[in-house]
Amino acid sequence: MRLPLHTHERLTLGLLCSVPLLLARVTAEVEDVFGGVDQVAFQPSPAESSSTTRPTLRDQAAAFLSRQQTYPDGASEPRLVGTSTVPNSTFSLWYRRPAEDDNVEREGLVIGNGPMQVLVPGMVNRERLLLSEESCWTGGPNEYKKYRGGNVDEESAPKRLKSLERVQHILAEKAYLPSKSDVTKGLMGDEHGFGHPAPFGSIVIEEMYPFEQVWDYRRELDLSKGVVKVSFSVGDVNYTREHFCSNPESVCMMRIQASEPKKVDISVRFETPYAAEYSNVHNRLTFRASLPSNNMTIEAQVALKTEGGTGVTMSDKTRIIALGFDSVTLYYAMGTGWSVANYPGFQDQDPHDHLTSLLDKATTLWYQDQYIKHTEDVGALFKGFSIDFNQPVNTLPTDQLIKVATKAYAKEGQTFDQEAYLELLLLQYARYLLIISSRPGSLPIASRIAWTDDTLKDEDGIGDYFRLNINLQMNYWLAESTNLGETMTPLMDYIEKLLVDRGQATTMLHYNARGWIAHTYSNVWAHTGPTSTSNSYYFPGAAAWLCQHAWDRYLYSQDYYFLRDHAYAWLKGASQFWIDTLVQSHKGAVPTPIDDDDAGLFVSSPSYSPEQDPFAEGSALDQQLIWQLFNATLEAIAVLGERDKVFVQNLTDRYARLSPGLAISDGLLQEYTLAGLEDRTERRRHLGHLYAVYPGNQLSYQRTEDPDRHHQLVEAARTSLHRKGTGVEFGNLGWPKVWRAAVWARLGETGKALDALQMFKKHNLDKNELNLLPASSSSSRDLAGFLGFGAAMLETLVTSLRPGELHVFPWPQGLPERWSKKGVVEGFRTREGHKVDVIWSQGRVTQVQLQALSKAGPMVVKIGTMDGKVQVQVLQGTKPVAFERDGTFIKLEVSKGTTYTIALDYD
Repeated sequence: MRLPLHTHERLTLGLLCSVPLLLARVTAEVEDVFGGVDQVAFQPSPAESSSTTRPTLRDQAAAFLSRQQTYPDGASEPRLVGTSTVPNSTFSLWYRRPAEDDNVEREGLVIGNGPMQVLVPGMVNRERLLLSEESCWTGGPNEYKKYRGGNVDEESAPKRLKSLERVQHILAEKAYLPSKSDVTKGLMGDEHGFGHPAPFGSIVIEEMYPFEQVWDYRRELDLSKGVVKVSFSVGDVNYTREHFCSNPESVCMMRIQASEPKKVDISVRFETPYAAEYSNVHNRLTFRASLPSNNMTIEAQVALKTEGGTGVTMSDKTRIIALGFDSVTLYYAMGTGWSVANYPGFQDQDPHDHLTSLLDKATTLWYQDQYIKHTEDVGALFKGFSIDFNQPVNTLPTDQLIKVATKAYAKEGQTFDQEAYLELLLLQYARYLLIISSRPGSLPIASRIAWTDDTLKDEDGIGDYFRLNINLQMNYWLAESTNLGETMTPLMDYIEKLLVDRGQATTMLHYNARGWIAHTYSNVWAHTGPTSTSNSYYFPGAAAWLCQHAWDRYLYSQDYYFLRDHAYAWLKGASQFWIDTLVQSHKGAVPTPIDDDDAGLFVSSPSYSPEQDPFAEGSALDQQLIWQLFNATLEAIAVLGERDKVFVQNLTDRYARLSPGLAISDGLLQEYTLAGLEDRTERRRHLGHLYAVYPGNQLSYQRTEDPDRHHQLVEAARTSLHRKGTGVEFGNLGWPKVWRAAVWARLGETGKALDALQMFKKHNLDKNELNLLPASSSSSRDLAGFLGFGAAMLETLVTSLRPGELHVFPWPQGLPERWSKKGVVEGFRTREGHKVDVIWSQGRVTQVQLQALSKAGPMVVKIGTMDGKVQVQVLQGTKPVAFERDGTFIKLEVSKGTTYTIALDYD
């Protein structure tokens, strides 16, 4: 029960103390605030004291410290009474109750600064911050001494090459091999030491005098600031707790404040699932441990700064007690012995000095200055893109919003007032997750949430972290077009610093080729070889897919030096591998090529369409990826030049005679260049053979080169996508539905695109995902679907298929009224770095503003609603700009640094 230590009672205690005791107390408090004792002796509790004097704060702190457990068994969270107000921020996740302690993964609110992520439950009496650090992985060379990133050793390489030659020979004669045949087992790799993300630990903050009842409780995550705020009242005292992880300072902070003096009374300690060493120096707690699997060091530090000179702090090696302060701020950071600079051996690098330096600096700065710096950092990125449907103001807490949504989605065709808001919230939340998880200096955002208390079991597999045949790429679909190019840096660094070098060994040992590749799965240990995971171990096209992101990074940024000094080497290396390994397709194979013209063209062999069967020559996905790679490499050469004339000649020759992977049979776009290999009745989640539609843009090039052929391909893709099903047949994973939505949008089927997004909302926004994060134990655990949702949604409104093109409301007939009635998009980026703002009303675009930020040149703008008068002029100018108009298309020449306004008049 809480001791009577309100303001007048604290004053009484002070008067009862003697002057010498007061002086001693003040001296001790100054020591505690500015660096007191490391550890104090335990004192008897007040109940055991023979003194009849009411215990001082120091006596109480000592008594609390002497207990083995500060938070009594059975103690519960307080009763919640009253109703909190709606947050001021437009885009917030907010609730009128804390997360459940055993359900933090599904209900906690996430903050982060790139490497560090924290789930904040928002509990009152016992807050447990769930910590996650991106490099906290099992596996690697310290767990498996023969670890080589999935590659065979040099002695085993000849045997591997013989297996490859045997498979290629059989495919040349018999056309295909089942994926699980004894012959194809020789293509499998070694996944020993692959590892998985491991839990890190928690910071536990406990109220020393637990509240029995609090008023007007609210917890909220303001996406535009990257701050979680918990607020409530006890009597006349208002309490606030602010949480954020600062990217500029590389530390996380929690500030606990009361509206009246001396009302903050807390205990702070660590929890971790590992055997740890604890220390405390001047009110800075540290825990150090080693992961049992690979002995990698992990460490976290938390320092306290207090305000209110009459309080008392006392601590031992594992806890800090702070009583009677006006406010307390926690500064904490975590790290591991992993470092990208230590590739390939990954020798353990002690993080202690680095973490100490971070907290030394942070604790010398004013909290408010760091808060402002953090919110400006997040805000600048978050506010770089906005979209508004003139939607009603949402007044529902997020859990109630999702409950209303799922109830409506359970009834076909039913909508609800807040639906447009929820869709925009999903889009902006995806952008927020990129901002807090993928920043320069961090790893790419992984495909699976690793915030968990329990060490992941081996049966969880290896596939949901860095999966390179759709998931990792889908995580970044939204980044470039919504002005978050900075968040692409970790993916670019990951390619350059981990994958390329190891991937060069893979090409040499497994294929006797030059260049570099990666396969389906990767990790923090630079895994580029195949694995032994059934049905998905083989995918040498992963590097080509990643290179498309590198080329897009150049297009969106127009950064010549990035292309010259970094990306071009990756494009050239990935192209070199395929130049060395492509074979000519065999006309005599059974089944026969779909088109005689395909016979003799260059194809990959062996090739495997993801989640399809069997092995064959030239899967559509491989061929489309290679086409995109060769095309991008040739365009890069046009920008930079290339002295290696032999490479240019070989690349040009292969590109000219490359099977494009766009084969049609019986009205379907095929998954292989040979007819009849796939089961046409099977509904599969992966859309590999439709990569050319989205996220690729191969069909966009086909449109201008051969309009009739383009029409045939679009119709074949449309029929194939319909055959693939809705995406709900596969454990309700989110990414298959989102990919379908994006492809439908590119095919001009806006209504079907919206149906696919509706499927996602219906099956992936259930009551178990109240924080809009897929829990690791959920069947819909893939993060890619949540991150890709906004990209697919935006594709129906405004898109940049390739440089020099902008499509606004490309197919407006299928847009729902809640989107099309009135709205604004600001900050959309095109594939040559232009900035675009769009305004529409009553289903018609009224203005498009294009700011040519990076380059001059021709622009083709399609406005799907353009059927009236059109005028183009320079912003704030009066002289019209010359342009050509053809139906819903206009063409104009833009100058760098100039902003153009396209105004449409429908009267």
